[in-house]
Amino acid sequence: MVTGGKYQSVDILKNKNYIEIIKSKLSSGNYATFYLDNPNNPTGKIINLETIVEIAEICDKKDVLFILDEAYGDFMPINNSGFNIVNKFENLIVLRSMSKGYGIAGLRSAYLATSKKLAPFYDKVDLGFEPNFFAIKASSLLLNEYEWFLKESIKKINLIKPKFIKFLEGKSIEVIPSHENTSIFFIKSKNYDLFDRFNQIGVLSSCGEGFSSSLDYLSNNYIRFLCPKSEEQLNLIIKHYNQKYD
Repeated sequence: MVTGGKYQSVDILKNKNYIEIIKSKLSSGNYATFYLDNPNNPTGKIINLETIVEIAEICDKKDVLFILDEAYGDFMPINNSGFNIVNKFENLIVLRSMSKGYGIAGLRSAYLATSKKLAPFYDKVDLGFEPNFFAIKASSLLLNEYEWFLKESIKKINLIKPKFIKFLEGKSIEVIPSHENTSIFFIKSKNYDLFDRFNQIGVLSSCGEGFSSSLDYLSNNYIRFLCPKSEEQLNLIIKHYNQKYD
């Protein structure tokens, strides 16, 4: 790492008891920072708030900075967000982005919540991409008046995602379990390069190699998919896949 720290990951794909592994490592180790994304990227799994609290308690006890990244948090119930507990833990930082649920990545708008203890340190940080006035105004408008947009997006995901997963599993492609509301999910194949396979029919995805800094065995046999925006889009993907590979 740039600052000289050593990075250690926990494999959530191969270890079903990864939460217990995390808690054990934090309790027995000597760590400066613990980072967790919830929902997880790339799998779309969601960890319940009760478990987040248990982890936060360990971090508080061991004086470990706990960074909870909720970039995809708009796709989970608000009562599961770390914002509900940020006032209870001095070492907790909760991050949110406007680029996922609201789809305004180009504006580079995000926000966080943290304790009074940590807030002064954030004020000293020189951000490389400060949001401009327009980004701040647009984000404020979306947060205050466009909750309906998120609800409609989640309805579409709940309708389309299961159909897409059923299609993929019918092609002997393994789908890693994810939460029904999240817009992303992770798939893998033992037999071929999934990234190239879908790229050849004009379907963009995020290749597994892009996540190999955390898990070095990830290859292009793994890809992260974003749920299609409509049933028409899904039907086109299915049509082109069947035409190419059946």
